[in-house]
Amino acid sequence: VAGLLGLILGVALAAVIEALRPSIVSGDALSRVLDAPVLGRIPNPAQRHAIPRDQLVTLQLGLAATSARLDVVHLTSVGPEIDLVRLAGKLQVAVPNLAIEVVGADTEDQPRPGSRAHRARHGLVVVAPEVLPRDALSGLEHLLVLTQWPLVGIINYPSTLWAHYHIRRDART
Repeated sequence: VAGLLGLILGVALAAVIEALRPSIVSGDALSRVLDAPVLGRIPNPAQRHAIPRDQLVTLQLGLAATSARLDVVHLTSVGPEIDLVRLAGKLQVAVPNLAIEVVGADTEDQPRPGSRAHRARHGLVVVAPEVLPRDALSGLEHLLVLTQWPLVGIINYPSTLWAHYHIRRDART
């Protein structure tokens, strides 16, 4: 009886937590929410050599960009800050026929309005942890509305970084 009561209380507590702080719990769930494919998974991006070892991410990124007829893919992250510039550099080496940039990164050679580079077709790739709160997507939704870029896909990484981010953020408030 005590085990059944514990199970019922555990399920009820999980339901209350999810109602108060809804989360997206997998790459597939994020894919359904954003209506974009998961291009692949990278290991912990905080590690130096953690960028695609198996070429699946780069292959699928290239295919997605080609099918959307894009010239430039912009990386953006939801969740904790990660080194997107390094990730973009490593992806650029693996997919040389596609320009890969980071949203918000300072670049010295910004295209002038009306130039060929300014008229290039742009798309967006989201780099996200496997588990994140639903409210973390609000900035992404605004970015998609403002830029009108198509969302090409999602690159996931283990959510352990997200848990550490929450602990640090909650400790500051």
